[in-house]
This record gives sequence, C-alpha cells and structure tokens, in this order.
Amino acid sequence: VDNHDTGKEHDKWIVKDYSMAYAYILTHEGTPCVFYPHYYAVTQHDVDDKSLEVTAPADLQQAIRQLIDIRRQYLGGTLTVLTETGRPEPADITRHVYVARRQGNGIKDGAIIMLNNHDTDTLSVTLSVNCDGFTDWSGLTLVNLLNTKQTATISSDGRATLSAPNRGYSIWTLKRKKK
Repeated sequence: VDNHDTGKEHDKWIVKDYSMAYAYILTHEGTPCVFYPHYYAVTQHDVDDKSLEVTAPADLQQAIRQLIDIRRQYLGGTLTVLTETGRPEPADITRHVYVARRQGNGIKDGAIIMLNNHDTDTLSVTLSVNCDGFTDWSGLTLVNLLNTKQTATISSDGRATLSAPNRGYSIWTLKRKKK
C-alpha cells in the first residue's frame, strides 16, 4: 500500500482507509507486500520536513493479520470483478461499491470481497456471484468472515445480496454445514 519510496514524502502518504487498501491487495492475485511502518505503527517523518509525520492506526496490524489468514485459508486462483460482470442492482452503486470473486484452488473455496467507499452508509448490492470457470454457488449460503452472524443466500439463478460497512469491506465465503 505504501513502500520505502512513498514513505519518505508526506504528499505521497496513505492517510486514511489503510485497511480498505490492504483488503484489496491481500485478497487479489499477485504477491502482496505489507509495509513495515503500517504493520508496526511506526511513525513516518517527511524526509525534508521532520515536523510532518503520520502513524498508521494501532488496530491496522490486527486487520492485516486477519486478511493474511483469510488469504491463506480461502483464496487462490483467478479473480473476476463481479461489479463488471454480475449485473449489479442498483446499477449506479458501482460508484461506491467494488465486488470481486476470487477463485479457490481445489482445496480452498474462494471468497467474494466487497469494498464500500461511501462516507456514511452501509451499502448493499444484488448481483450474480457465479462466473465462467468458477464453481457454481447457486442455492448455497455465504457467510461474512468478518461478521459471521451475517449471511446471504444465493438464489437458484446465482444472485445474492451482499453488504459492506461505510469506508470498509466484507469478505464472503461458503457457509459450512455443522457436522
């Protein structure tokens, strides 16, 4: 999200929505990197003006750890952006909402990430969660890994209604039946 180059100058610093940025990079394809000062809440000082400083929120480390665990446990394979392919309703919600489904890898189920950049409102979107080349989840139930009391049933036509808090994110995967 930041790096040793952007961390030097105050006009390049990330100063809000740290966890949303990490939710994006840690759930998507590629090899993500966590910036040391963000993970350990190290205060950064501008290289030219030491009076300018920024410190990542203390709870960011916990959010990053949780996202790394979710990545290890659920994510692998390719990604499809559902807000592009899933016929989202309402259609104009994509101004504030981004939804993508990351495939599993045979052992992992995969998951759906939803980002909401609206300043004040929890937003919901109804869209198709099934994509070409992915396991069909029609008729199954999803659970939000960040709030396991929150579930969403996928209809027989593959559509589900998902939500995410303002300036935040949710991550949805298949709800497992209790044995």
